[in-house]
Amino acid sequence: MNYGTGTPEEAADWVRHSNLEQCYGFKYWEIGNENYGSWEADANTRPWDPVTYATRFAEYARQMRAVDPSIKIGAVIQASEDSDVTYHDEIVVNPRTGTSHSGWSAVMLATFHQLGVTPDFVTYHRYEQGPGQEEDAFLLTASRGWAGNAAAIRQLLSDYLGPKAKRVEIVSTETNSVYGDPGKQTTSLVNGLFLADSIGNIMKTEFNALLWWNLRNGPSGGNNNSASLFGWRRYGDYGIVNYADPAGTADRYPTFYVFKLLKSFARGGETVIDATSDYDGLGVYAVRDLRKRTLSLLIINKHPAQAVNASVTIDGFRIGQTADVFSYGIPQDEAARTAVGSPDVAQTTLTSLTGPTFTFAPDSYSATVIKLSQARRVPGEGDEDNDTEDCAPN
Repeated sequence: MNYGTGTPEEAADWVRHSNLEQCYGFKYWEIGNENYGSWEADANTRPWDPVTYATRFAEYARQMRAVDPSIKIGAVIQASEDSDVTYHDEIVVNPRTGTSHSGWSAVMLATFHQLGVTPDFVTYHRYEQGPGQEEDAFLLTASRGWAGNAAAIRQLLSDYLGPKAKRVEIVSTETNSVYGDPGKQTTSLVNGLFLADSIGNIMKTEFNALLWWNLRNGPSGGNNNSASLFGWRRYGDYGIVNYADPAGTADRYPTFYVFKLLKSFARGGETVIDATSDYDGLGVYAVRDLRKRTLSLLIINKHPAQAVNASVTIDGFRIGQTADVFSYGIPQDEAARTAVGSPDVAQTTLTSLTGPTFTFAPDSYSATVIKLSQARRVPGEGDEDNDTEDCAPN
């Protein structure tokens, strides 16, 4: 919703048009965008002010819910109570710690509490690097920070909103590798691997959504095209596809194909389970579907030049004899560059799997999904095998 130059009445009209007249059924509605930042338009008497934002949020929410009571309405948040201080005369005290703060999130949440307003969700934007500061090795480890963000935001909600905080969801409606002037890293294979690693890490937190910025944006030349960065495209683009018409093989970026790969990994109704690696350059994530009797692994090799001989052990899951493998990496990226071969996600099969352990060698700079099916119990086998296929997840 347009907070900076809009009105609650306009917001209510959008809900009416979208959900009542057009029957789109949009559920999540966010008030404004990054309203803590001076880069956002704000025509209020005190622009970029968390008190004004929280106060107007209450009226936006009232009028929007009057049109459609089923919608969820969210507020923008930062993961620190000291970041984005616009007005130093606004000081609030954290009820738990007794310390004073003037940051956007602290003042906004304290104002919500005073008004008796609780947002349905809060939305957080995260970009790992500044323009000109891109580094591939750093980017491929940066996604681990999602767990800390989730914990920090949950603590802020609990501190300032009290027991009502339990019903507030946390989502991220923007992420990418760099917050401005996108260079070649955004259109490189490294950014695709970063996307996969971001999904894998955020799935292990309480974030309920992660939205990539964005689908279609447009190439930007003249930014960071350093030779130290992997990739052959000499331009950046926040989108996952180019606007070329007709599109060529180079116009779907690695992020596009990684998204396509991930649909073979995790879907609705599956359960995230623990997965670990003793090699820092190998990201491993797993989900299990008890209904379909499948377990899917996402394996990301973050080394630019070396394949990894990995021994994979699955505990508490009786592996079938074959597994489907979906992969995307350097060969596909090169096919997009040369127009020789397929740039699309590759699909192969692992065969002759026996026991709880198998070996697999993911290529350098690659993302791989291994979809394992659970073998059926052999009639007459003893009960000593701890097969939990009929148990509900905890």
